[in-house]
Amino acid sequence: MTILGIIAIGHITLWGGDVLLSYAFCGFILLFCNKPPLKWIVVIGVFLSFFYDFYTVFSKAANIDFLPSFLDILVILKTLGHMMLGFVAFQIGLFQQEKWIPTIRKTCILLFVGTIAIWTWSLLIQDNHLLHAVNFNLSIIPGMLYIGLLILICHSNIASKYFSIFRSYGKMALTNYLSQTIIGITLIPIFVKSHSLSVVEVLLVCFFVYVIQILFSNIWLKFFRFGPVEWLWRCGTYMSIQPLKKS
Repeated sequence: MTILGIIAIGHITLWGGDVLLSYAFCGFILLFCNKPPLKWIVVIGVFLSFFYDFYTVFSKAANIDFLPSFLDILVILKTLGHMMLGFVAFQIGLFQQEKWIPTIRKTCILLFVGTIAIWTWSLLIQDNHLLHAVNFNLSIIPGMLYIGLLILICHSNIASKYFSIFRSYGKMALTNYLSQTIIGITLIPIFVKSHSLSVVEVLLVCFFVYVIQILFSNIWLKFFRFGPVEWLWRCGTYMSIQPLKKS
């Protein structure tokens, strides 16, 4: 986590704002979550994940503000809440064990209904501040639906047949994240210069960047065990040079 924090500081120094520093901070706290009972981790994780967002929407809709300003730190701790819930999900085998599939299906149905309700509400909102709060702060609902559907897909034959090309992309997540920064902040402005990209052009750029990264990740991991940045991270973690090439 310290090494991840150093990478984050380098990212901030060279290119500006970054999420890796908060990941490193929350990941460090998460190291101590193997001690308390899982039920307490769930309670704290749910509170940190949902309270601030739901309060924000409620306060905008009711036009009130009763939360002390110092509790704005909860917006930083949302990531920790998400990580804690992910930690519990892994501990109980939510991603691997078939017994959870019926529960995940029912949860996805409820989340789908909630997502439709949020979208419908957003279409009726006239106030821009409330509209932003609903779309941004309640995005965790469709986000959890997205995760649930991915878990269901990964338990089907579709995953092994059609989605195997994404495995290498995920294994090189940090390398791909940093390269997206280099492409988006350093390279693209050189080519577009004073031209402002339209929405369609931005979507096309994103599509081609993803395709290139997916191809590169699959080719790279045919010859090497880890992505380049992942390898450096691993070497720093174990304080020794790790084997990179596949035998």
